[in-house]
Amino acid sequence: MPRSGKEITPATNLILFHLSRPYQHHQSVLRATQTVDDMIKEKTLEEIRKTFNIENDLKPTEQKEVRKENA
Repeated sequence: MPRSGKEITPATNLILFHLSRPYQHHQSVLRATQTVDDMIKEKTLEEIRKTFNIENDLKPTEQKEVRKENA
């Protein structure tokens, strides 16, 4: 009887495991991304700068221009 194509055999599982091995590091990247997302969620720009110790290097006139462009 022909297979339906929906069966997962032990050999298929083994192949899928070996194909996925190079991508296992992506899970740690996703966890790190989620951590950063949680750290900045619902924070203002100033709070984010303070959290990550980021200096604002824009001049007041540049800040005003950026705010105007993004309004």
